[in-house]
Amino acid sequence: MIIKSPLKLCLNWFEGRSAPCCLLVFIDDATSAIVFAMFCDHETTLNYMAAVRGHLRQNGRPLAYYSDWHSIFLTTRNIDGYYEKTQFSRAMEALGIDVICANSPQAKGRVERANKTLQDRLIKDMRLAKIDTPEAGNAFLKS
Repeated sequence: MIIKSPLKLCLNWFEGRSAPCCLLVFIDDATSAIVFAMFCDHETTLNYMAAVRGHLRQNGRPLAYYSDWHSIFLTTRNIDGYYEKTQFSRAMEALGIDVICANSPQAKGRVERANKTLQDRLIKDMRLAKIDTPEAGNAFLKS
């Protein structure tokens, strides 16, 4: 299984009822199904690792994570033509999970379509359920 991951988008998911936050979403490349999602305060290595831990506990180990070129996944430091590994990529290597960085916007199309749907539907669903914090949002996502 290859997971297109993570979709990250920091915005006002709770319509002013809580501070803006990021939503990390993992999508199964074969089925386009959302297999894991998590609200967090910022895009950090620790938050991505927490999301991977949650995904692994819930779904097991994928073959690869397919992501963008964010510096959490691939360092931007070029030393004599060699790019050093990030903490995240070293952790994934230790777990036997490849990290593949997308080379075009089209390669992340499923994630982008899921993003549009989540921005439209999830915000409304959380408003109706009176969800107003990232913690409550994470519990809601599990259901």
